[in-house]
Amino acid sequence: MTFRQRLRLATRLAAAYAGPPPPGPEPGEEHALVDRVGELRFALRRWSVAHNRGLTLVQPGLRRNSRAALRDVSRVLDRLRARVDEDGRDEPPGLAHWLAELGQLDDECGDVSVEWKSGTLAVTTDPITLKDVELGRFKITFVWARVATIPGVRCFDLVALDPNPAQGQQAVTHPHVRDESLCAGDAARPLEDAVKEGRLAEAFLMVRSVLTSYNPRSPYVPLEEWDGTPCGDCGDSVGPDDRSS
Repeated sequence: MTFRQRLRLATRLAAAYAGPPPPGPEPGEEHALVDRVGELRFALRRWSVAHNRGLTLVQPGLRRNSRAALRDVSRVLDRLRARVDEDGRDEPPGLAHWLAELGQLDDECGDVSVEWKSGTLAVTTDPITLKDVELGRFKITFVWARVATIPGVRCFDLVALDPNPAQGQQAVTHPHVRDESLCAGDAARPLEDAVKEGRLAEAFLMVRSVLTSYNPRSPYVPLEEWDGTPCGDCGDSVGPDDRSS
C-alpha cells in the first residue's frame, strides 16, 4: 500500500475502534447540580448559625436537613459521573499506532487488499497443503465494522479461493473452517485479545498460523476422512451421508 492508502485506512480503523461517542449530559442536568449545591449551602448556613448561637434544640433537625441536601448533591454527581465514564473503554489506538500496524502487515503478509465499500482488509495465503490434502489459497478478511460488537475471530471471514471441500460437506473448506468461520481452538483467546487491543498484524499472523496447521483433536472433518471414508468391502470412498453398514 502507498502511504496515502495507509493513512486513509488508518483513519477508518481508528474510527471503527473509537466507536460511537457516548451520550452527553441530559439537558438541564447542570442546573440540577447548581440547585442541589445551593440547597446544601443554605442548609449548612442555617446549621452553622444555630451552632454559633448555641441553639441546641434545633441543631438535630438542621443536621438532618444538611445530610439530606448532601445526599441529593451526591446523587446528581453520581449520575453525571456515570455519564462521563459510561463507555468504560480505554483510549482507542490512534493514527500512529495504525500506521505502524499496517506497515508491519505489509512486511509480514505482502498481498494486502482493501475493499472500501464493504469495509474490509484482506490478505491472501499461499496454497495450503495439510497431510497431502491440498486445500488451496485462503483469503483472510478482516471486517473492521465488527470490532465494536463481535469479539476476536468472528471479525474474520475465511474464504477458500481454490476450494477443495470435505466430501459431502461443501461448507467445510478446511479442517478448522466451516461457513467461512474459523475455529481457532487454543488460539481463540490470544486472538480475541489481539483484535481488542488493535494488534492487527499479530491477529492476521495467528489466523494464518491456524490455517497452516492441523489440530487432530478438534477438526470439523478429520483429514483422514477428507475425501470420504473408504468402504471396507470395495475400497471406494464415500461421504458421511452415503455411508451405512
